[in-house]
Amino acid sequence: MRGGLELDPALRTLIEGLDLKAQTGDVMRAASEWCQHEGVDGVPMLKEVKDLDEEFVMALPLKNAKRKQLRQRLKVHLAELPSLERHVSGHI
Repeated sequence: MRGGLELDPALRTLIEGLDLKAQTGDVMRAASEWCQHEGVDGVPMLKEVKDLDEEFVMALPLKNAKRKQLRQRLKVHLAELPSLERHVSGHI
């Protein structure tokens, strides 16, 4: 997220996939503001930092079922990302 309130495209897609209708804009705004406030620059950081993904999900103004749906979809998405260990091994 480079300045302003840009939201990582993967997070945007996950939120749009929840079919929130009129609530989508509020959730996108809350997600962008949370990422900016917490210094989260993208989905890989949510995978790298323990429990950060859960903090992200809990920070959004979602009803319980939508929160669970986002949590599950984010978990699947994060599992598909390459492990960070492969990128940093040998660079410490």
